[in-house]
Amino acid sequence: MSKKILKLAKTPIICYPDYVYPLSVILNEEGSLDWFYSNFIQIYHEKDAKDSPVNFYYSDRNNRLWDTRFSLLDYQNIQKDTIDKLNIDIVDFLTTIIDTDFYCYLYLDEYYLPNSYVYEKFHFSHVEFIYGYDLDEKIFFMSGYDKSGHYNKYTYKFDDVKKAYLLCKRDYYHDKNTIYLFKYNEQGSPYHFDRNAVYMQAMEYLEARDSSVRYNHCFNPRQGMTYGVDVILQLVKDVEEYKRKNTNEINVKSFCIMQEHKTLMILRLKYMIERGYLKGDDGCVTLFEELENEYKILLHLVLKNSINQNKEILERIISKLKENYEKETIAFKKFTNLLKTS
Repeated sequence: MSKKILKLAKTPIICYPDYVYPLSVILNEEGSLDWFYSNFIQIYHEKDAKDSPVNFYYSDRNNRLWDTRFSLLDYQNIQKDTIDKLNIDIVDFLTTIIDTDFYCYLYLDEYYLPNSYVYEKFHFSHVEFIYGYDLDEKIFFMSGYDKSGHYNKYTYKFDDVKKAYLLCKRDYYHDKNTIYLFKYNEQGSPYHFDRNAVYMQAMEYLEARDSSVRYNHCFNPRQGMTYGVDVILQLVKDVEEYKRKNTNEINVKSFCIMQEHKTLMILRLKYMIERGYLKGDDGCVTLFEELENEYKILLHLVLKNSINQNKEILERIISKLKENYEKETIAFKKFTNLLKTS
């Protein structure tokens, strides 16, 4: 086969590769929507995770057991060291696994990738996603984050990918030394929409409960974590700290996740009504649409501050976050009451 391109679905969560790559595979299947809208409700803030403090909650503590985070995936992984010792050419390996309908998620050094913002500037190992190839053109079809930091699709030459692979710094006990392969698990048990699961997660969000306690038979609850609506108050503290230090290093992705969270709540409500899981929304859609717009404004303010720090902008961000805390509390109270009564 000289050319093969696997399908990629659009997903409302694009801020982090850990979500957008697997979901762009899972959401190709309409049968996945019940699972999708039964999840991605709780969020957390991890104090020590400076690069990505705010995320959707999942039970997988080690960030590697994707069958707990994405149960609809059939996934495998292999160490780069194993590929090397078997003397397997990485281009041959990637084209072969695509022929078997597996997508690939692996770390490459973006210094060697022309569409990256660090191209020929400095070395930076980052995870990339490969979903197709063309032997005649000698290119891979890939998706990821382009020069502008936007999630996008593009192609890279075989030689560029090979070089970025071979010269990528590895850590043996880290994802950088792992190649992940996954596809939709057609043999798995179907997942049906679980209204009780939605209610439980929504209550955990509303009451800012530690969701990891539910899994304390597997691992101890995580330390330095903030959950649910209290994440907003933690973001207030973060911005106040940046203000005291006179720095503009506010984490943009945290605000992106907060916006995507609201977008997903809107989509979830509409899906539940369309499928008959709710009789109506009791004004919840409007409330979450207003919040979605508020986070778009906040994201704009954070980006504006990153270009030119301004204490007035920081004060606006803090004020809006405090307002959003009150609005989200109201919205989730209404949503959980709707789940109990509708």
